[in-house]
Formats: sequence, C-alpha cells, structure tokens
Amino acid sequence: MPKKPRDEQGRWLPVYGAYSDRRPPEIVKQLTLWREGLIEDLGGTEDALSKQQLLLIDNIISIKGVILCIERYVTSHYVISQKGTLAPVLAQSYLAYCNSLERHLKDLGLERRISDKTASLADVIKDIDSKKQIKSHMEDMS
Repeated sequence: MPKKPRDEQGRWLPVYGAYSDRRPPEIVKQLTLWREGLIEDLGGTEDALSKQQLLLIDNIISIKGVILCIERYVTSHYVISQKGTLAPVLAQSYLAYCNSLERHLKDLGLERRISDKTASLADVIKDIDSKKQIKSHMEDMS
C-alpha cells in the first residue's frame, strides 16, 4: 500500500476531495478562460483594475469552480432520490453558489468596458483589404 503524502510539519496531505491538489484539467482551463475574460471585459489588464475588482474576480472564479464541480458530479451521479427529491448538492448548495455568483458579478459590474486600445482608420482599412484579398484568393481557387 502506498504511503500517504505529508507536508513539511508531518501532517497528512489530502489526496482526494475539495482540499486536494488534484484538479481536473478541463475545469482549470475553463476557470482560466473565465478569469482572463473578466479581466478583459473590465479593462484588459490586471494593472488597470483595482485591488477590490481583482478580489471580486478571484472570488467569482472560486465560486464558478465549485459550480463546475457540482455540475460535473451531477453528470456522473443520479440527482433524484428514490423518494423523488433532489440530491442535497442541488437542493441547497448549487442554488446558493449560483446566487452568490450572480451577486458577485453584479458587484463587479456586468457591462463590458471597451479597453483603451482602439483601432485606427489605417488598421480598419488594412483589415478590410486583407479580407478582400482572402476572398478573391478563395474565389480564384474554386
């Protein structure tokens, strides 16, 4: 039987569950994209945000992580008991986390802010020209 891992003080480290270091990579990827998207919506870079906004974003990501884990659990387990009631994870916790996420997003501000990076007229013309060239090239190939 393999030994359980210990920390520097000799305490047992959790291997499974909420406190373990094992996180599903697809959930980590989704949370990373969420965090980057929220930062982009609020100004583009972390430097452009206040400490309060960054704290709210980190809380939102933590809550979203719990919601994703609950949703993952639901897809692999039965959610309605034989008595016809919802599983406790859905009956209370899921709704509480969803409501908390909604409140945090409202505190952060749901409107998308345009970053200072605006395209110049030359950039717009260049973009239109390149699209025309691609279109004509595609027509020539067919």
